[in-house]
Amino acid sequence: MRERVVVAVVWLFSAAIAAGVYRSLPLFAFLVLLALGRAVLLRASHAWLALALIVPCGGIGLASIRRAAADRHVVAAAAETTRGRMICLDGWVCGFPQSGRYGTTFPFATHIDGRAVRVSVRAQIFDIAYGDSLSMDARLATNPPTSFDYLASRGISGETKVRFQDIGPIRARHGCPVLRDVLWPMHRAARMRLARALGADAALPVGLLLGERGMLDRAAYHAVRNLGIAHLLALSGMHLTMIAILAVAATHFTPRRRDAAIAGALSWYVGVVGDIDSLTRAWAMALLILGARALVRPPKPIDALGTALLLMLLWRPCSILSVGLQLSFAATLALLLCVQRLPNALIRPPRSSRPRSVRTAIRMGQGAAVAFIASVAVEIFIAPLQLHHFGQLSVVGPVATVVFLLPVTILQGLALAASLPLPALEHATTPVLIRLSTTLLDAIVVAGHVAPQPVAAGPPNVLIYYASTVVLWRWPTRWPAWVVAVMGLLLSWWVAR
Repeated sequence: MRERVVVAVVWLFSAAIAAGVYRSLPLFAFLVLLALGRAVLLRASHAWLALALIVPCGGIGLASIRRAAADRHVVAAAAETTRGRMICLDGWVCGFPQSGRYGTTFPFATHIDGRAVRVSVRAQIFDIAYGDSLSMDARLATNPPTSFDYLASRGISGETKVRFQDIGPIRARHGCPVLRDVLWPMHRAARMRLARALGADAALPVGLLLGERGMLDRAAYHAVRNLGIAHLLALSGMHLTMIAILAVAATHFTPRRRDAAIAGALSWYVGVVGDIDSLTRAWAMALLILGARALVRPPKPIDALGTALLLMLLWRPCSILSVGLQLSFAATLALLLCVQRLPNALIRPPRSSRPRSVRTAIRMGQGAAVAFIASVAVEIFIAPLQLHHFGQLSVVGPVATVVFLLPVTILQGLALAASLPLPALEHATTPVLIRLSTTLLDAIVVAGHVAPQPVAAGPPNVLIYYASTVVLWRWPTRWPAWVVAVMGLLLSWWVAR
């Protein structure tokens, strides 16, 4: 019973912070509360504990959103005052810079009107490092194209543009020494090795390995949106799985040190990539599972997901506003729920009496079927979120995910091998990496042109929609449940009209 109380408190904690940030119980908070259903056996005698935690957590969320709004107001007021003119900003690069086709984007800690703020700088320069102190003459964006939610989730209060000749370096350096002197040099070295080896073909490998997608052209972005495979390019738990597999292979002869090797490899990769919400969530979830397995007993992954979300929200409550984090969390939750209801025929190994070629074909078919079912489940579960934020849905998302999942995974592994400071490995993998990167990017662009356009629609009624999905999840093999679920899904859109 004590374990159930802890689990319930974790989920309520997370939901309370989400509700506080949004100032009401929104769509994403409802998704968090939905996962609470498996831990809702909290006895009435312990209810006071959950209530005592909801209030301060909601206060944390409200305080964070108000602070972000106040910082944004200061930047917006300064932009209106200096409309069309330059403003001198002194500060330092407080995050990993990301290179694009036309320059570099980086978060910049500075002071505006005596208030410490962080702004996103788009500079026409490529040689910027984490921790650099800069003095720049910049133009503050009066009407930033990005939304307040996106900026606030990253701890950013505004946007600026600066030209190459208007940036002056200062000798002082700031930031965490480990990030500045160890992890950032690794990040930049990996990017430079891939760019030097691949040239113009480095856009997709760099995006898959380091999360820098500024080098992709508009045609690739349009194709990815049409196909509904943005989650394959966004760094998340899928990419950490490959790193964990490599760590398992490296510790084949020393299994006792396997968990430590996996934790170290994942931490190294996340540190080298930088601060990406979806990747940080997956990393925290993996460490929680590894730590609990070593100390107590294997926890349930769904509870590790809730604890990871709780830790992220306590660290930076406004990260709940990130659309990427919302979609990543909801997709992971849907995947974990789907795994619990997979048919035995898809997970049962083939009989050993069959020939090896037949067993291999059966395993490949099972893998494709599981990937398709999981993709459909994820698309159904995150559909309200996608419609809420973007107003459209891809109709070929599950099929495109199955088709491009394996090539994307292989490409990331080859990019990791080519980025390591091992000349022999780099020379061996570079030709294959160039060919696969070019072929895969061309295939994505062509498929994106052939695929039908996303379907535009408004978000459904959330309560009816997810009540229908719960019925389908609870009784997936009974045809009356399918009838009720389909009718409920249709009713959710009819009521929302």
